[in-house]
Amino acid sequence: MPPCKTKGTLIFLIITTTIIMGMFLSILQSKIVRLFSKDNEKFINYTLLSSEASDFKPFNNTYDIFYNCRNDAKYRRETSPTFLSPSVLNFVTMIRTNLNIVFVGDSVGIQLSQALQEAVSVPQSRRKVLHYSWRDHEGVHFGATPEGGSVAGFRITGLFTEKQKDNLFQLPPTPGGGWKTEHIQLLNDALNYGTIGEDEYVRKHQKYWDVGVIQWPYGWLRFKKEETRPPELQIDSDAIREAIDTTFHEFGVETVVLLTIPIQNNVFDIKNEILFVRRSMYDFVEAYMHEPDRKVKNVVVMDVSFLTMSLFLHNSIHLGILPKDNDASNMSSDNSDVTFQEYTTQINNLADVVNPLMNKRMDCCHVDYKQIIGYSCGERADSSTKKCKRNFYSHDGMHFCMHMVGGRMHAAFACLLRCVYEKNYRKHSNQNFLKNCELKCNTKFMTFRPIQWEGLAALDNY
Repeated sequence: MPPCKTKGTLIFLIITTTIIMGMFLSILQSKIVRLFSKDNEKFINYTLLSSEASDFKPFNNTYDIFYNCRNDAKYRRETSPTFLSPSVLNFVTMIRTNLNIVFVGDSVGIQLSQALQEAVSVPQSRRKVLHYSWRDHEGVHFGATPEGGSVAGFRITGLFTEKQKDNLFQLPPTPGGGWKTEHIQLLNDALNYGTIGEDEYVRKHQKYWDVGVIQWPYGWLRFKKEETRPPELQIDSDAIREAIDTTFHEFGVETVVLLTIPIQNNVFDIKNEILFVRRSMYDFVEAYMHEPDRKVKNVVVMDVSFLTMSLFLHNSIHLGILPKDNDASNMSSDNSDVTFQEYTTQINNLADVVNPLMNKRMDCCHVDYKQIIGYSCGERADSSTKKCKRNFYSHDGMHFCMHMVGGRMHAAFACLLRCVYEKNYRKHSNQNFLKNCELKCNTKFMTFRPIQWEGLAALDNY
């Protein structure tokens, strides 16, 4: 072969090889960057849609077959006009995220995880029930978001602790908090080896969950009204730490969202129960976030207590149980600049007003935990009443009517995670920023502060 032709062929091979190698290295580098820089890629965005928006779609309880308040609407009635205002409750929150989120809790936690799956647009084809606790009651479920994230639920009937691992005698629906390693593995397998999502390569190499949501199974921490709650059923700093540590050990989360205790039938005294646990959570988080060797990087509090106490107050006023001069106008003002102390004073004042109503209960439906009239009913009732028409925000005094309250709950949840996954915080880990951001999310969405639509029908990351 002539030297010139040999030289030309060699040059061609070198150029071709260089191009191919360049393309291979570029693809490899892209994969490596996406794999090891996933923290920087995590996002959550949300949009509030007013009921007056042209593209408004009401919340349908797509994945919750038990607590859909529209299914028994003839046994319910609207109460306070406040609830129908699009600036208070009559809106929905749509969420986009690639975060992997797991809820740990009882039937309320399962309900909240099912509702979030609808809010993040998990399609039926990408959702799977991995375990039924009994009959049609979901115990473990998993759903993939269109953006490559996921939302899962893990049912438990007691405090989430390592000592209850594989306690087969106290699995749901039995009280005690038993759980199975096998069920944890089902969720982890769905996350690691499932083919659900836009990018299978990234999903198959993501070992851990991003966010754990701890919903305390207060209804299963049984005790009679006249008894003192035993230590093993107390939600104190030790129990909070153990629940966070267990969530970290089993799911590998870097962020935990703690839900405060809502008004419910199992509560007898707001101050000694709800406010005690709430204070314990906030005090614990304040100290925990300054521990340099803490297991979980970020812990935030979602103040469901405040929202349910506001619902309780307005419903009771409308039923005539409370006089109108006890309205929550101070809760409905612009709370954007309140301090945490002012916020705490507000909820303490709210507790002073509604706590006496905790003793006004119907003769239904549990011997120890009867229905609270001012919270559950949509009409006046007394202690001899066996049944009342319910309202449209509380399904049964325990679970929620998510088509009514889901907009605020989902907005608060997304807002809190935006605080954590905001790039500036991720870069500098500024604890003051996170604390202030958490306060703003709770005062915006866990109170009755009106949504400022200002002539608009949709608000992004409001």
